Amino acid sequence: MPAHAPPQRHAPTVLPDRAPAATAIADIVRAGLPVLVDELIEEMRAHVPKADALFRLDAGSQARRGIEEMVRRFVDRVAAGAPVLDDDAERYGSFIRDAFLNGCDLNTLLALSQIGARVAWRHFAAAGNRAGFTPDEVSVLAERTFACMELVSAQAVDLFERLYEDAAATLGENRKRLLGALLSELGFSPRPVADLAREARWRLPGSVACVAVDDVFTAGGRLSPALDADVLTDLERPDPCLLVPAPDAAGRYEMLRRGLNGVAYAIGPVVPLEEAALSLRLARRGLALMLRGVLPGAEGHVRCDEHLPSLTMLGDEECLRILVRRALAAFSDCPPERRTRLSETLLTWLDSGSALREVAARLNIHPQTARYRMRQLEDRFGERLHDPDWRFEMQIALRFRALGRPEPALAGAEQPPEPARTAR
Repeated sequence: MPAHAPPQRHAPTVLPDRAPAATAIADIVRAGLPVLVDELIEEMRAHVPKADALFRLDAGSQARRGIEEMVRRFVDRVAAGAPVLDDDAERYGSFIRDAFLNGCDLNTLLALSQIGARVAWRHFAAAGNRAGFTPDEVSVLAERTFACMELVSAQAVDLFERLYEDAAATLGENRKRLLGALLSELGFSPRPVADLAREARWRLPGSVACVAVDDVFTAGGRLSPALDADVLTDLERPDPCLLVPAPDAAGRYEMLRRGLNGVAYAIGPVVPLEEAALSLRLARRGLALMLRGVLPGAEGHVRCDEHLPSLTMLGDEECLRILVRRALAAFSDCPPERRTRLSETLLTWLDSGSALREVAARLNIHPQTARYRMRQLEDRFGERLHDPDWRFEMQIALRFRALGRPEPALAGAEQPPEPARTAR
């Protein structure tokens, strides 16, 4: 847990001088303390719905003991006219921690404090009236009651904020551990992941997508609050990333666009939870290719689901370069412009199912020009133009070239012998 600044010390408030009636009235209130506590708990449950869970079953008896201790010390302070001391906050701490663990927020805590002051003052006033004290004597306790409650509230806020910071830090660490387990290259282990998810208060989804974030956005960066609370993040990894549950849910991609505005990122494919590491690997590949200008990223991000063939083809660029060098060796004697025209024509012809009219239309050239180019290609490749294996390999090589990747040196390359295959 992170180190915290020492709790704020509140300067003692100057309370009214002790009134002779204060001790007597406090004695009367102490004698009816169980009634006061019952009334206080009843009003808390009636007016603050979030507090209701504090007083149920076993948790209820513990919360009641915390309330009794708080009220007893509060009455002592009011009767003595003394300021609330720092050690009181520690004694109040058990109730405040119970409230925090049961989901009460700071507004709820302050609402409970106001109810406590109101009920306490009501009992002080009633006790003073029954004992025959004058309104002026009783009013001294009113001032003391609300002055003490102001200090109690301030100390409670200090403690609550420390608890919140500690819990947020612990929850953040638990979520990082969960993310690390989900992205482990050692494989997905359902039981440890389920245990970590409970500690991280994270519901296991059916599908996820990982988001690879540009390395320049390191631990010094701060994520936008636009990101949903169930998005797991770790910017301190060597490969900073996010994990988005149910990424196809409405608004998820827009959330990422807002939350990562100005940051380069790639959204990995949507996969089952157990394949989260695969989604991250592809997201990292997609991000690298986008930053190199291979994949389009006009808005600073890329969705890998839309580029799976390219990601597959570029998974091993060294192997691909060998394939390209072999497949395009027949163009080694062509000037660059002619090689470009013939390559575009061949790829279009392969993609269009060998339909020359469609080739001409796609390339916006005259059909006679298309036929002329195809005759040149037939001179170079012969019957291989009709071999399925050759066509598949050539399409890969030409598509790699179409991505704008630099071609391997072809000049002087030795054209491989025509494979002995059955012509069609």
